[in-house]
Amino acid sequence: MKNFIKIIASGIFLLFSMTVFAGQIQPITGILRATGTTTVHVGDSVVISQTHPGSGIADYDVRNIVSLNFDNTSTLFFGSPTSVRIALTIKRWDATGAAMTPVNTSLTVNTDSRYNRQTVDKAIYRLTNGYHIQTIIDSINGSTSDTLPHYVYIEEEIQMQRYYQYSGAAASISGIDSLNTDCDADSIKDELRVKWGTVSGAEEYQLEWTYVNNYGLTDSTSSLPQSVLYADFKNNSTRITTGFVNYRITLAYERGYIAFRVRPVGRDYLHPDQYIYGAWTSGDYVTISSISSSSKYYNYHEHERLKNWQYSATFAEEGKKKEVVSYFDGSLHNRQSVTKVNSDKNVIVGETVYDYQGRPAINILPTPVPFASCGDPFTSEPSLKYYKQYNKDTLGNVYSKIDFDGDHGGACSTTTGPMDTLSGSSQYYSGNNPNKVGFQAYVPDALRFPFSQVEYTPDNTGRIRSQSGVGKTFQLGGGHETKYIYSSPNQIQLDRLFGSEVGDAHHYKKNMVTDANGQISISYLNQEGKTIATSLAGNPPTDNLDSIYMAPLASAAAAAVPFTVDAFEKDAAGISSSNTINPMEDGIEFSTQLSVSYNSSYSFSYDLAIDTLADPCLRAGFCMSCIYDLEIKITD
Repeated sequence: MKNFIKIIASGIFLLFSMTVFAGQIQPITGILRATGTTTVHVGDSVVISQTHPGSGIADYDVRNIVSLNFDNTSTLFFGSPTSVRIALTIKRWDATGAAMTPVNTSLTVNTDSRYNRQTVDKAIYRLTNGYHIQTIIDSINGSTSDTLPHYVYIEEEIQMQRYYQYSGAAASISGIDSLNTDCDADSIKDELRVKWGTVSGAEEYQLEWTYVNNYGLTDSTSSLPQSVLYADFKNNSTRITTGFVNYRITLAYERGYIAFRVRPVGRDYLHPDQYIYGAWTSGDYVTISSISSSSKYYNYHEHERLKNWQYSATFAEEGKKKEVVSYFDGSLHNRQSVTKVNSDKNVIVGETVYDYQGRPAINILPTPVPFASCGDPFTSEPSLKYYKQYNKDTLGNVYSKIDFDGDHGGACSTTTGPMDTLSGSSQYYSGNNPNKVGFQAYVPDALRFPFSQVEYTPDNTGRIRSQSGVGKTFQLGGGHETKYIYSSPNQIQLDRLFGSEVGDAHHYKKNMVTDANGQISISYLNQEGKTIATSLAGNPPTDNLDSIYMAPLASAAAAAVPFTVDAFEKDAAGISSSNTINPMEDGIEFSTQLSVSYNSSYSFSYDLAIDTLADPCLRAGFCMSCIYDLEIKITD
């Protein structure tokens, strides 16, 4: 009792909490630390206790943990290595109140702010089966007169698995709760909250629900009666398992009925690995009319009735779920994706904007939707729905292909327009972000360009010509976009890489990519599109880089060997398949591509053997030379 009173005087906080559900209950925790002007001395202690289980209750895996910890919230900087060693006596009592053998131990933590030094900020001592624990300080850093530093604290904890006897009683559904079913206060019900009664001894509950539409056979306004509609829980339902007695179901449905049922699940408390399942509140295959009013809901407001949409949900433990609704236009292009995770209240909206050819060109950064400024601020939240005019241009119109894919002045070039910072992603990534609390104050400013853009090659292949990053600096034309060049390797390049067994160069592709920093990488692909070699290319960097770590390779100068390439790529017989007579049959045409990955000198030579025309009818020694017009173009 003397030690316990001293704990209170020293500013010690004892934390006690326990859940009403079985399984792993909330740990009991006690902390001994110096606070404010108070100090902790040798002889001070901390005490925690767990309640003794009654009849029909069994505890398993009872753990006792005593630890010495550095306070990671402390702003104190340690300029030199610091170590703290605490000698402790741990006294414990079991579930019956009988004293257990005391344990004497010491715990040491240390910190070292020097580079690449090891730090121990938590030292732990583990015991088992104690229900009442008292940890007493015997010495601090080998002294019985020192006080506990403010930047460390002692913590003790009791963890256990607790199971209750379950008799197999059934649950009862109490109906639908109206609490915040209209999440964003737009007069449309977004969720339904199903509730059921607590069952003594139940570890968890399983909830199943199924949807049945009631559209008639004649037109969209006619309806089928409940007596001919069946809820197939066994083969067409969604099931979640939760330890709570309520669950929220998103109303992403068309017109019809949502039926649900629930059952409790317990454990054999003497053999907790064996489950005991209670009875369902409804049968496996029943008519809607036979289900009680508390176990069904009529959804009269169809979700986004005039739009094409697809809903998907991914579930985890305790009924956690991630929901995604994708909205498509009339040509089934995905225009907007809305995501919500029920473990938090944020709704994330992402959009894709297409060019005049129907290709995805603008990918806007997904951002959270601002919370509605109506209803209860503690329960209101954004809902899963289509967000109209979410991203706009500076004229207040929906951001579309008009803002980036139009020719200007007849030139074959475009200008990408910015977005308005009053809504959508551009508002979130700007100074107009309404939430600047905590880490939200460090959200970067995209300067009205919170998206990446794709430019395609003008050859109907659908290949990417260049791609921007996010933000104004990395937009197309700014010098920091990623550029793609598609070409073919010449035979001598492949032979130098792989030897003569590589085969004909016509079967390979050579692609070159220039990243946002100007670094060039090259990939060689075989005829199946598989990458067979990659490399970096370009001139060694010279500016703003450490000359020691970023110097050119020592072998770079000697490795630069000039070589001659036959651009016509003639075969062994001297025939070139790319040097051909044109369709007008009045000339011979040849064209090829050369991907230039670094600054160098290139020499082009062309030889032409002029044929002569001679005829026996002509006098001896007389001939005429053929006349050719030769045109050579080298184009960037």
